Amino acid sequence: MTLTDFLGDTAEMRIIDFLGEHIRYDYSISQIAEYTGLSRTTVYDKIPKLEENNVVKKVRTVGRSEMFRLANNELTKTLERVALTHSLIMAGDEKPKEVMKELAKALA
Repeated sequence: MTLTDFLGDTAEMRIIDFLGEHIRYDYSISQIAEYTGLSRTTVYDKIPKLEENNVVKKVRTVGRSEMFRLANNELTKTLERVALTHSLIMAGDEKPKEVMKELAKALA
């Protein structure tokens, strides 16, 4: 189960989902485009907004390529918990439903 399965299949969610699944690595815009099925133009357009919102961060430059990864902060950790909890609920585990209720209260 991925974030796009229940938060919508947008370009931003594809990028977040991909980087979240490959948290230990950094990727160029071309690589992100290739692995997400998005055009490079779309990724070039979305990355600055994701950076501005502290979801994605540039970690280094290799030659002329800037390398990005999912930011390590409370927002991205919450997204990861939501995705995991949702997966467990969809698999039939009842306990995570309480976690989702607490999360909903916190976000309200």
